[in-house]
Amino acid sequence: MTPEAASVKKDSTSGARRFIIERARVGDADRVAPLFDAYRQFYGSAPDLAGACEFLDERLARDESVILFAKALMARESGSADVVGFAQLYPSFSSV
Repeated sequence: MTPEAASVKKDSTSGARRFIIERARVGDADRVAPLFDAYRQFYGSAPDLAGACEFLDERLARDESVILFAKALMARESGSADVVGFAQLYPSFSSV
């Protein structure tokens, strides 16, 4: 059992979730792509999971954006994690 799983099992709140935020690396695009594709669909784009994965993979490979994703650790599932959210940041210049 991982330390994370042990801490989740000790949680006294029934059904409580804990989250871990990770920075996506090259090769993580497939983990975030389903949420990114759903985000695009919300704004009227046609479903394209392969295209979403390719877009994210290119941004990560070229270091053109930073993607953070949240994993929810499920208390009742021995610490298994589901990606439940993401933020994609595009670096730009700042005068501050």
